[in-house]
Amino acid sequence: AVIEHVVKELAGQPRPGGDVLDVAIVGSGPGGLSAGLTCLVRNLSCVVLEKEHVISSTVSRYPKGKHFMAEPSNAINASYLPVFDASKEELVAAWQQVVTQVKLPIKLGEAVETVKRGDDGIFEVKTTVGTYRARRVVLATGLRGKPRLLAVPGANLEKVQSLLDDPGEFAGMDVLVVGGGAAAVEGAMSLADVGARVVLSYRGDGFKRCKQGNQKRLAEMIGAAKLEVLLESNVKQF
Repeated sequence: AVIEHVVKELAGQPRPGGDVLDVAIVGSGPGGLSAGLTCLVRNLSCVVLEKEHVISSTVSRYPKGKHFMAEPSNAINASYLPVFDASKEELVAAWQQVVTQVKLPIKLGEAVETVKRGDDGIFEVKTTVGTYRARRVVLATGLRGKPRLLAVPGANLEKVQSLLDDPGEFAGMDVLVVGGGAAAVEGAMSLADVGARVVLSYRGDGFKRCKQGNQKRLAEMIGAAKLEVLLESNVKQF
């Protein structure tokens, strides 16, 4: 929808030529990839800038084997990017196949440092590698780049992590998961599935922010004593 809006804005305007792109897209998650694919379909020159060395780093770095739920199921996918229920490995592989086939220009390992609009209306986007000029800039950075950390003593200890890569690494261990969103609940359940002894701590009185499928499965796991839940609890110190 953002790119369709850009198409209307730029309609009838002369292209500057030279090295000026129509659109610079910051971030290669589902939003950034979708924007880039739409640019190609609408004949807009573009570049996708990704600070990590993998596309869609948030989804790529979901826990190993995590099931991606394309919810709500009655929502129509209006983009050119395939989105479907699958493991994160299957989904990222499908996205990589699409962007490779259409030769979407993606620059990996380039973090955007500044975005400035010149007097001529052209944006200058400076990265850790180079500089790009574009008529429009799309920010599709998501939220994962700066994880929320707990401001309590011990939060900087090596054993306190903000990213769960492979739940299997924690089999047989005692693990505290803090949070009540989808990431926390799914992480806690995946850890319990591999044999970790899990305690899920959440400051709220219930897991209303989770998808219904996760709420149901969590209730079943609690009932079967596969993990422990501490509601209305706050971490004071590690």
